[in-house]
Amino acid sequence: MKKLFAFLLCLLLTLSFAACGEKSKKTNDKVDLDYYVGLGQIPEMPYKLGTKCDKVQSELQAEYDEFLSNDPHNSADHDHDHYQEEIYFNVSDEGDYVLLDNGSKYYLYKKAEEKKGISCIVTFGDAFGFKMGTFIYEVKNAMASIEFTETDITEGSIFFADYLSSGTALTTEIEEKTVVFVFQEGELYATAMYKTNSWK
Repeated sequence: MKKLFAFLLCLLLTLSFAACGEKSKKTNDKVDLDYYVGLGQIPEMPYKLGTKCDKVQSELQAEYDEFLSNDPHNSADHDHDHYQEEIYFNVSDEGDYVLLDNGSKYYLYKKAEEKKGISCIVTFGDAFGFKMGTFIYEVKNAMASIEFTETDITEGSIFFADYLSSGTALTTEIEEKTVVFVFQEGELYATAMYKTNSWK
């Protein structure tokens, strides 16, 4: 009887350890990057990859126009020296692509592929639950199963922020989309997702 009890206890403990091991494998990553890449979305951004370009432009322009029309600072007799707009919007023709600049968020599309919608989204702020300023090791640890390429940034190497001449980029490609985390002095500065083939 004692031998049977000991055998059953050993079996139960073995199964418990196996179940714990399986659970830790499944919950290894704190951020499900594959899921968001599948959606073409950075959750903190209102528009995702593939959204119609004219929709993004018209809605951001309308939001900006409404802000200006309701802004008490936006009058001829107001001194603007101390004032900085809370909402910003600008459209820039960058040659082969168009940049819709919403201040801390960028939406880009190639002119030749306009019908395919927005092909690059960038946030200079929070992304995938990471706060701006999050340390690089925290981002890596939260997505331990993702294979990242880590490179040093040189001037012009980051097309959506070509003014950067230093820092680190963590890059991964999933389902024909590329995700880039940009770090300045080891802290998260910007995050982008783009259709890989459009921006090679």
